[in-house]
Amino acid sequence: MEDYSAALVESEARSKDLHVQIEAVRRDIAAIDKEINESGATMSNLRDNIIVRKLKEKVEAIEREIVSYDMEEAAKARRNYEDKYQPAKAREQKLNEVVRLLYPFGTINFKTFHLVSSTNGRAGLTKSSGQDPRRRLEAIQGHLQEVHRSTD
Repeated sequence: MEDYSAALVESEARSKDLHVQIEAVRRDIAAIDKEINESGATMSNLRDNIIVRKLKEKVEAIEREIVSYDMEEAAKARRNYEDKYQPAKAREQKLNEVVRLLYPFGTINFKTFHLVSSTNGRAGLTKSSGQDPRRRLEAIQGHLQEVHRSTD
């Protein structure tokens, strides 16, 4: 019985020793987990810092580009646009008017109609009296050239 009693005491001592070792290993695991989590936060922070630095560089490049623009030249370009826009728009409207006169209902059959010009500078279409289609086309081209010259 003494052997069993000694073995039991020895087993209990060994069990306590194993529990102490297990607790030590658990503390080590918790410390390693904490270190891993902190390193993940550090990596995330470093990644964010890199992104912020790149964005700052882009902002600085855009600011340098903005500063490089010649505002006086931009104002001059704006005035130039304003000076040329209205005449070009008027010319476009005149050409659109000619197109509407030439094609009032979509496509036009030049064998049936031909272009006529009146004294007020407007164009019109009349029923053809058998005139050569090439002559009618030349008349239309001539009228378009007149409109083009008058809008320049």
